[in-house]
Amino acid sequence: MDVRAGTPIMELENLVRDLIKDRDRLTSELEKTLAQGTRSMANVILDLVELKDEFDRVFTNIEPRLECADRQAKIWTGNFKTIKRSLEKRLRERNVVPIESPEGKAIPGFHTIVETRENLELPEWTILDTLLPGYIWQGKILRQAQVTTVKNS
Repeated sequence: MDVRAGTPIMELENLVRDLIKDRDRLTSELEKTLAQGTRSMANVILDLVELKDEFDRVFTNIEPRLECADRQAKIWTGNFKTIKRSLEKRLRERNVVPIESPEGKAIPGFHTIVETRENLELPEWTILDTLLPGYIWQGKILRQAQVTTVKNS
């Protein structure tokens, strides 16, 4: 029989045990909430990246026709380019960085090879075209780049 049972020391030990359990439970809940918040933020950032892609597609189609456009169309195009630059700035401020390949070759995990072409003048896996840029956020791949590479076999 414990002579301390019912004593202030035993009550204090029970209280400390309960506090430790509560701390562990709250820590676990906090970690889950933070992970969920990070996933939600990543989804919002990915939506913004896709919006930037849409701007890029529009400007790719507009640029060849712009010299024939009237003054008002050129003004509107300039306004939309300003919005695109603002979006790009906000992504940079949030440390969303494009995936780059310093050696010009596709890197597994960072690039998805969508198409290959033969080109005997270039080494294997040299990136010929980026169909969809990839991005990194908080040290993790937000989206892999989709590329066309050299395959000479």
